[in-house]
Amino acid sequence: MSHFVLGVVAQQKGRCEEALAAFRRAEELKARHKRAVILTLHAKVGDCLARLGREPEAEAEFRKEIELNPRGAEGRTGLAALLRSQGRDAEARAVMADLGVTDPGASADAYWTVVHTLDVLGDVQAA
Repeated sequence: MSHFVLGVVAQQKGRCEEALAAFRRAEELKARHKRAVILTLHAKVGDCLARLGREPEAEAEFRKEIELNPRGAEGRTGLAALLRSQGRDAEARAVMADLGVTDPGASADAYWTVVHTLDVLGDVQAA
């Protein structure tokens, strides 16, 4: 977790290359401990990759986050923002809509995340 935290701090300071190195180290160490879970790791890697213009890699990381944590919002919001920036609006809407669909007991917070994210991305009609 210490490498993950160092990555988060570097990411927040806009030092994405440094953050990626820390996140990759956290991922290496996590692989040694099969039961260890680091929620949002792949979403944070995806965010850094997107900021560095490495969009295909970023998309893969966001999708990995969604696969590992289908009820989590960070992977979906990151992927939706990336897709929207590429003009893939229908895909962005679908990614966010799935947040409520994947969890039959989705909370009001999950639905608020969907609406808020789409609104922030400028897709008011979908929101």
